[in-house]
Amino acid sequence: MVQLNLLLIFSIAIVSVAYLVSYSDACFITNCPPGGKRSMLTALSATNRFHRECTRCGPALSGRCFGPNICCSPLLGCLVGGPIATRCQLEAYSTQLCTNPGQSCGSDGKGVCALNATCCTADGCFADKSCIVGEQSSQPEMSTL
Repeated sequence: MVQLNLLLIFSIAIVSVAYLVSYSDACFITNCPPGGKRSMLTALSATNRFHRECTRCGPALSGRCFGPNICCSPLLGCLVGGPIATRCQLEAYSTQLCTNPGQSCGSDGKGVCALNATCCTADGCFADKSCIVGEQSSQPEMSTL
């Protein structure tokens, strides 16, 4: 009887530790597992409980981070690397998804319209006709990075 109780307690402890490790596992865009960033939280993310705004960057914090080294600001455009984008590296330390408002764009739909006619992914930014301001929907959707 005592041996059975110890086995039950040990099993519960193992399951609890495994859950905590998998819950706290994080990745940034460049080192995500197959299935995407925080793929284990896909079902839970629909509640928006795990979403937050991506880090602000640029002059007067007028822009947003769109990747580990990409800062898009209406004042300067999208900058890859450099001192203005250093705040974006903080996203690598977060265990929660970050979102930027904007329409999905790019050939695979994994980019986000950052500025007028500019689509950004974790790898960089490029011109995209679907991001032209006049063609966007009036209500932007939240896109996950």
